[in-house]
Amino acid sequence: MNQALQKLIRDRWLLLLVLLWIAVNAGIFMVKGIVTDFEAEKYISQARLVLKNGLPESDNYFLYSTTIYLIALSLKLRLGFGLVVCLQLIMNLISTLFFFRLCERLFKNSTLAFFATSVLLFNVFYQQYNTFLFTESLFYSLVVIYTSYLLLLKTFRLQQFIIITFLLLLLCVTRPTGILMLAATMIYAVFWLLRSMATYKKLLLILGSAIIFFFLLNNLLGLGGTLDFMLPFRNENIICGVDSNIRTDVYVPEKGNSLSGMFAYIVHNPAQVRKLAGLRSVAFFGMTRNYYSAIHNIYLVAFFYPLFVMAVVGSFRLVKKHKSAIIFLLSVVLFFWLTTMLTCDDWHNRFVLTLSPIFILLAFAAFIPLRQTPGYKKPPILGGFSKKVKC
Repeated sequence: MNQALQKLIRDRWLLLLVLLWIAVNAGIFMVKGIVTDFEAEKYISQARLVLKNGLPESDNYFLYSTTIYLIALSLKLRLGFGLVVCLQLIMNLISTLFFFRLCERLFKNSTLAFFATSVLLFNVFYQQYNTFLFTESLFYSLVVIYTSYLLLLKTFRLQQFIIITFLLLLLCVTRPTGILMLAATMIYAVFWLLRSMATYKKLLLILGSAIIFFFLLNNLLGLGGTLDFMLPFRNENIICGVDSNIRTDVYVPEKGNSLSGMFAYIVHNPAQVRKLAGLRSVAFFGMTRNYYSAIHNIYLVAFFYPLFVMAVVGSFRLVKKHKSAIIFLLSVVLFFWLTTMLTCDDWHNRFVLTLSPIFILLAFAAFIPLRQTPGYKKPPILGGFSKKVKC
């Protein structure tokens, strides 16, 4: 009877979430429509080059190829951009349901999972990208789907390995930062997927994985095109594309677009790197911008700052019961934060918005009843009242 009631409650929450998802996205579409300017112009032009020449302008665009080739397909079929937006909306709905399922698993509470997912849907700055022809439009959904699938796994066999590998490859060719999910997965594998493996085998696997990761990262940095990883340092960019101060007195290695070049720059210019890392961190977590309206900034502060604070509390609530999951989630946050410190933050907060589902999940974990957390003991004074007192 209890299980039937729980299923009824869960089904009711799922139905409400779908209706809420329709309402939010319909409202955004009526206000925004299909956004084809700003960053979208770059991907549309590359899609036209693909149709004309078979390839984009330079190799670095292969790291954005999911969106570029979807736009090219939509243009080829003469469907305008409707096909791309429909696929983005479908992926977002799937990711929303995955997010609910993950919250439900971690919280052991369908009602709490519903409210967490509702907040994700009301994160308008995140949801608006569903109708943008930006790479984030698919990347956001893929990050949630991949994270949920990985953390919901109970067993790890060949089928799961194939799905994980496919999703990781898809993430890496949707946005360059997809490779950060690979790094976080390697750490997670050590703490959960391979927890029964002998220590020396783990060490060998960690070493081998690190070599493969840094090899891939080094090749990614060297793709060229519009990628210039020394530019944010030379121009002291806090926000990408906005030059704060063009420096000519810093050491710039000849091969800057490489791991060795990045390391050499940090070693030779430590004071500047520390200063920029701090300013970029403030921009990353602060989110407010001087070019936003006062109302916009107030909304960002009111919506996100409480989430950041509660996420810290929620992390401590979950760490004992779901240690591996917390390690993975915090690794993703750390890697995106570190990448921002070494490059620059986005004009529209798109980098931290990628992480907003993680912050929401961790924030709502703070509301898990204490009795559900490991090590909880009923206070002795409460237990004593149930016993008869002998005179």
